Amino acid sequence: MIAACDRVVLLADAAKFPGMAKVCDPGDLDVVVTNAPSTLPACAAFEEAGVEVVRI
Repeated sequence: MIAACDRVVLLADAAKFPGMAKVCDPGDLDVVVTNAPSTLPACAAFEEAGVEVVRI
C-alpha cells in the first residue's frame, strides 16, 4: 500500500517509540506527526532520512 501512495504520513504518540513492530523504513515516510520530544533518537533518525517531523 505504501508504494501506491502519493504521500505517507505516520501519526504516532511518543509512547510508541521505540516501537516493537516495523511497518516500513524511515525513508518510506514523508511526514511523521508526533508529540515526541526532539531529543528522542527516533525523531533524529526520521529527520536524517529526510522525513518531515511535525511536533504537536
